[in-house]
Amino acid sequence: MISWSTKRQLSYLSVVFFVFLFLLILPIFFFTYEAPSRSDSKQNQGEQGVDCGGPCSLLCKASALDLIVHWQRSFKVKDGVYNAIAYVENPNLDSGASLLSYKFKLYDKDNFLIYERDGKTFIPPKKIFGIFESNILTGTRIPTKTDFEYSPPAWRRDATQEKFLSIAKQNLAVSDQGSRLTASLENNNLEPVRNIEAVALIYDTDTGNAVGTSRTVVDSIEKGSSAPLIFTWPEAFFASTTRNEILYRFLR
Repeated sequence: MISWSTKRQLSYLSVVFFVFLFLLILPIFFFTYEAPSRSDSKQNQGEQGVDCGGPCSLLCKASALDLIVHWQRSFKVKDGVYNAIAYVENPNLDSGASLLSYKFKLYDKDNFLIYERDGKTFIPPKKIFGIFESNILTGTRIPTKTDFEYSPPAWRRDATQEKFLSIAKQNLAVSDQGSRLTASLENNNLEPVRNIEAVALIYDTDTGNAVGTSRTVVDSIEKGSSAPLIFTWPEAFFASTTRNEILYRFLR
């Protein structure tokens, strides 16, 4: 039978052992412990997937609709020089992407790759916009097909709605020197707006196809004011057989 003194000694030893074990484990715990985060490659904190959904601003793939590329084309500026555009729509009401990596590829009639250009842009929520590339040099080859490819974007929750601007006084003037489209971009908001990209498209009314595109950037427009938009082409479009479209978005 264990004596009372032996029991007391065992109790002391147990206390000492557990204190020692605690002091040993505590530093190891704090050294190795990683608090749950939104980039820890784990599904936690109410996330709907691994580091996406729920409280995380990054959306899970199934929570966002795919980007819609309605069409893509390239247009001759002069011999050996082309502009390319992709007519794109983001159907998501409250999500966008801060980075979209894309690629334009231009092919000739024999399906030979003439030119390839990489680019990066952003996707505003609920917006139709043009992804535009200028001064594409093709040499003596003539592009007959344009492909637009992009990497799937990382969709993020974005409830920011762009300020509405009005486009008025559009006029297409044609001369021997080419075509010139002018318009007025009007800011009826209660504060100034800055860094606006405007892309113009000219359509053939008979075929419905785009026949030309151009781009300009407006630095700022004061509240209640307007800024002129001017687009030029070396070729002549006939105003009686064309219609115009101007897309804008705020650069980030």
